Amino acid sequence: MYVNYILDESILSQSLKKLELEDNQSIELAQDLEELDLGYEFNQPIILPPNLEILKLGFKFNQPIRFTQNLKEIYLGINFNQPIEFKELPQSLEILDLGHDFNQSITLPKRLKVLNLGNSFNRLINLPRSLEILDLGCGFNKPVTLIESLSGKIYMRGRLTKDIIF
Repeated sequence: MYVNYILDESILSQSLKKLELEDNQSIELAQDLEELDLGYEFNQPIILPPNLEILKLGFKFNQPIRFTQNLKEIYLGINFNQPIEFKELPQSLEILDLGHDFNQSITLPKRLKVLNLGNSFNRLINLPRSLEILDLGCGFNKPVTLIESLSGKIYMRGRLTKDIIF
């Protein structure tokens, strides 16, 4: 469902599975929503529904957020740079894209398969053994200890001057 007008929440069905927003209007989300894309303008506090599996934070979103435990994919968006508390990322998470501006300490879930560090991330990080794809952003310049499961699926877009240890 694409919305570019003032949204009457009463039209949102509880059976709605995917929602893309392009406005900065606050909204109460359907409890059964599985995928949410906050679009370019959205920058309001939001409570995520418990069944959400895919979350795409929009370009301007930069609010504290509590992640739900069913999330499998999180894309933080361009401006997001809020602290993420220890154990706040769900253990079900498989894909994490830190966006452009994110540069906070973070503890990764043990089942994570894909990690994009984004262009601003430049902190020491412990990589989980489950990781299959790692994208080091252009701002990353810390020592990295890589694990065997990565098997060559490493993307480096920056000026990494520190050691990569295999």
